[in-house]
Parts: sequence; C-alpha cells; structure tokens
Amino acid sequence: MTGNKTVKSLGEIKWALNNCNFSYLLHIPEDFDVDLEKLDILLETDHFQNGSIWCQTYQEHAAVKREGRWMAPMDEYYEEYFPPYCSGGHYLMTKVSLLEKRAV
Repeated sequence: MTGNKTVKSLGEIKWALNNCNFSYLLHIPEDFDVDLEKLDILLETDHFQNGSIWCQTYQEHAAVKREGRWMAPMDEYYEEYFPPYCSGGHYLMTKVSLLEKRAV
C-alpha cells in the first residue's frame, strides 16, 4: 500500500481493534530496529500503564509551515501551531488508550 502514512497508521489501528486480542500495539516500520531489552523495561515501569502512548519523538508546539514541502495551507489548517503529536516511524500504545482516545 502506498500513500499517506497517517491513513496507513489509522488503518492498522482499526484492523487491530477489530481483529486482534491485544494489550499493546507496537508499530514499527520495516526499516527500524527494536531494542527488546529497553522495550521490556518500558513495559515493566509504572510510567507505562493502561491508557499510555509512547513515542520516540513527542512534538509539542510545532509551528505550522506555510511554504515548502511540508506546508499546510491556511484554508486547510488555520492554527499557528499543530496540536501535540508523535513524530517518527514508531510508537507503542495500550489498547485502553486507543479505546479511550477514540483514535479511529
């Protein structure tokens, strides 16, 4: 499948919610590596409880670009900053966070 990565990610989440029995959803693109020891530590800490979302790079107060490759035209998004979001290619979520946040 080619195209928009946001659409792909939302499709992945929707498919998992409809077809899988899981506690955690880990999204990893094929060109990423996973440090299983660090992942195990993350899952065992009190910081990662039901309702949590983890990402390598959390963006907060990212300015909206009005020119260039990553521009967002004013008529499509009029705010000065994007809402907080995870950037990068991988993330880890609990099933509870997906259901509570109604991601799909």
